Amino acid sequence: MAARLPELFTQRVKGWLGQEFESFLASYEESPRAGLRVNSLKISVEELFKIAPFDYDPIPWCPTGTYLQEDDRPGKHPYYHAGLYYIQEPSAMLPVELLDVQPGDKVLDLCAAPGGKTTQIAGKLQHTGLLVANEIHPDRVKVLVRNLELAGVRQAAVFQETPDRLADKFAGFFDRILVDAPCSGEGMFRKDEAVIRSWERFGAEHYAPLQLQILHDAARMLKPGGRIVYSTCTFNPKENEEVIAAFLEAHKGFTVASQALADLSPHGACGGLRDWPGAEEVSPNLREETDKVVRLWPHRVCGEGHFAAVLQHTGSVVEAPHAAAAAVSVERLAAAEPGASLERKGHRKSAEPRGKRKAGKETAGRAAAEALTKLPDEAAAFFEQTLAEPIRGTWVQFGANLYRMPDLLPEGIWEGLKTVRPGWFVGYMKPNRFDPSTALALALTRSEVRRSLSFGAGSAEVVRYLKGETLLPEQPMDKGYVLICVDGYPLGWARSQNGILKNDYLAAWRWT
Repeated sequence: MAARLPELFTQRVKGWLGQEFESFLASYEESPRAGLRVNSLKISVEELFKIAPFDYDPIPWCPTGTYLQEDDRPGKHPYYHAGLYYIQEPSAMLPVELLDVQPGDKVLDLCAAPGGKTTQIAGKLQHTGLLVANEIHPDRVKVLVRNLELAGVRQAAVFQETPDRLADKFAGFFDRILVDAPCSGEGMFRKDEAVIRSWERFGAEHYAPLQLQILHDAARMLKPGGRIVYSTCTFNPKENEEVIAAFLEAHKGFTVASQALADLSPHGACGGLRDWPGAEEVSPNLREETDKVVRLWPHRVCGEGHFAAVLQHTGSVVEAPHAAAAAVSVERLAAAEPGASLERKGHRKSAEPRGKRKAGKETAGRAAAEALTKLPDEAAAFFEQTLAEPIRGTWVQFGANLYRMPDLLPEGIWEGLKTVRPGWFVGYMKPNRFDPSTALALALTRSEVRRSLSFGAGSAEVVRYLKGETLLPEQPMDKGYVLICVDGYPLGWARSQNGILKNDYLAAWRWT
């Protein structure tokens, strides 16, 4: 791999790393390690590794993460389709750990696709608080929604907007904000050579102004005393230390928290680069701040290149964005995304299944939504017949789609915004009937439904269900919906009718 690295890139890295450069270059001859993160919304680390055919090899900066072995195939296992884990590059698990999300927090993932970090945040919230996920690109927002569904996330809303438009609606609103910014992707060269081709078209000079503007907009949405984590998967200081220095110069109420670097240094992490073009123009105080950022280098850790800065607000009021900051157009923001990172490009290709999905499920729009005072009769009848306990909350209908709105999302905030999901998508209102969604099934537990069938992970029934085939129950079942599970964990719905179970697993997700 080392011979295929761009010469300009290697020259720059040699200047940044000095004596460590040869070790860095040698790391590109090694195979990158894959990772798996346990979905704590559904299962604990201990319980998963009692039943899963994978060994537990912990990732030091993520308590729910494990390294995978080369012959592991977690994407082919039924537990993947039950949302028990997410396949994620190990270094990409760091930023959410630094965000320090607590149950009850209101959290924004501003550049969210494909959803790995978003679902990691959801695991920290444990069905409390509020998670707002935003993704500007229309194709990648579909992948984001798919992964939120698979993870069984209930308290999330999804938007497809520019950061400045969100900031107009959510000023001073969030406790925690993740800015996993679009970047040149240098840290992912080892995993995907396509990123190199993107880098040759869109370098750091293309991304840095965009990254800074996104941070300015994020600051507008933060509560006093809140925290922003800024992360990239690139090495270039122009997109990292230089962006942080410019942000801190414009926002005097922020500082870089130093504890993250102190905690991670024993595991191979290091601080910010000291020398880069223009560094001499940065004040000594700001240089001290950029020293406290966290860098993961592939020759120092078992993972790809990553950068993170924990921006802690210390004042009583979060300032408005810097007046000199240039606005970033929608077109530029969307165009920047393809070179963002390997994860944002969707390296986990199984996250976007082939085939058509039911119409309207991820279509962003500013169409009128109706906040309902009560459930429609057809939906209420389904919940009464199918669920052991009612789902309480505020209901919203977008077209034919019915959603349970997150408790902390202000009603009507979606007006004027491109809204993909105003909450937990529970099903479709059809003439004289209600059809439950797979998103509803995957966010429930077996104990929350009246009727379910569970099969072993290695059973023929699970394979048949995931292929979309009809099932034959051993005992006759009354007409109605049945939750199909693998080892007790939901996969989706089937309909009992005339002695058979008609398969309601989404056609786009089925095994082929």
